[in-house]
Amino acid sequence: MGARTARFRVITCVAVAVGVGLSLTGCIRAPVLDACPAIGYSYNGPAVVEFEPAPPESVVVTACFGADCVPAEVDQLRGEWAVPQEAPYLGPGVIANGSAQTLRLVVVDGTRTLVDDEFEIPVTVERTGIFGQCTGPFRYEPVHVSLGG
Repeated sequence: MGARTARFRVITCVAVAVGVGLSLTGCIRAPVLDACPAIGYSYNGPAVVEFEPAPPESVVVTACFGADCVPAEVDQLRGEWAVPQEAPYLGPGVIANGSAQTLRLVVVDGTRTLVDDEFEIPVTVERTGIFGQCTGPFRYEPVHVSLGG
């Protein structure tokens, strides 16, 4: 019985050592190391629109978040077209938490419409967790709009 117990202990120790070694090298992903906190992140910052080339000063820019929304006029502040996540820019069912993924944009110069389209809002997500496997806080990236006909 003594030799059998000793052999069992050796085999058990070798198996544990191999398992730990493989999980630490990344060959086997241990489920415990993949655990992410149950945190929901929101973003309440604006969506910034960058035009290429810069629009003439006479343009009127209107925008809103979501589909089937009614665009409202956006003011240029410090050379930046920023659409805040607040009324009247929120479309039906859109909450001001960064969940909107589209921005409707209408740009008019006099009687000529330069842009009337929906654009996907790019998002940057910070990675968290030991191996960067978890999503963390996020923010909108600028929406790039070409005015070159």
